[in-house]
Amino acid sequence: MAGIFRSFFLAAALMLACAAQAAGYPERPVKLVVPYGVGGGVDSISRLLARKLGELWGQSVVVENRPGAGAIIGTQAVTSAAPDGYTLLMTAGTLAVSPSAYPNLPYDVTTDLAPITTVAESPYVLTVNAGVPARNVRELVELARRKPGDINFGSPGKGTLSHLSFELFQARTGVRATIVHYKGSPAALNALVAGQVDVVLDTPAAVVPQIHGGRARGLAVSTARRSDSVPDIPTMMQAGVENYDVGIWFGLMAPAGTPDAVLDKIHADTLRALADPELARRYADQGMATHTLSRQDFAALIRQDIGKWADVVRQAGIRFE
Repeated sequence: MAGIFRSFFLAAALMLACAAQAAGYPERPVKLVVPYGVGGGVDSISRLLARKLGELWGQSVVVENRPGAGAIIGTQAVTSAAPDGYTLLMTAGTLAVSPSAYPNLPYDVTTDLAPITTVAESPYVLTVNAGVPARNVRELVELARRKPGDINFGSPGKGTLSHLSFELFQARTGVRATIVHYKGSPAALNALVAGQVDVVLDTPAAVVPQIHGGRARGLAVSTARRSDSVPDIPTMMQAGVENYDVGIWFGLMAPAGTPDAVLDKIHADTLRALADPELARRYADQGMATHTLSRQDFAALIRQDIGKWADVVRQAGIRFE
């Protein structure tokens, strides 16, 4: 009996200590690791959120860019950090592709990271070069079916979310295009504008200037609902592609083992930051919408996406070196 009471009091003391830790959090600057380069979409939304959280906390939130190896370098830095809430990760939906693309990952996406919340989401826009004789998705599919392999898709890299989203498009429509891999989204978009490829899947922020400039044409957005950035462009399902709902999410995570009380405080404060109308407007300017989930729902989304993209990789027969 004494042992039971001792365990109870130890557990109660631990809970009180964690609550006290959360109440005083943060007591020093927080590092927000971005596993991508400076100037990209993930970097931009991270800096906007970091600034707002810094205001709420009265502590600096320092963005540290750690790009490389398909976001593995920066992500591993967070999984190896102390689980105290002072090292966080801003990641993207490509995290759920990693287990399929990199079988020898130095961490486990589902056990070495603690999901906090998604912060934003964006659709992709199926976009064609202005010279492609297709005014809508149906015409593009008919064109691709008449001449299998003649349509070229510009991928920002093998195993990227854009690449796999197009593989899913092919599976849903039965078309077969030639996929040309580039080193990043800007290179693929430049190839589209130059007429070196016919189709890309990229975010509204990337393609809208080309669409407005008459160099490209948007045919459909990838999500189940239309985007406020391109409200006149139908969704894939509205355009006739059944069961197609793909978006890229951006989310905040911490090392596994971070106390629940600290994670809950970061979650609550992040939601407060994202409720700021100015922050929401700045995200909208980049073609993104603020989007939050509970910790549990975010974890479920990651598990669901890992399964979905593993199925796409397997069905498309994609092999990663």
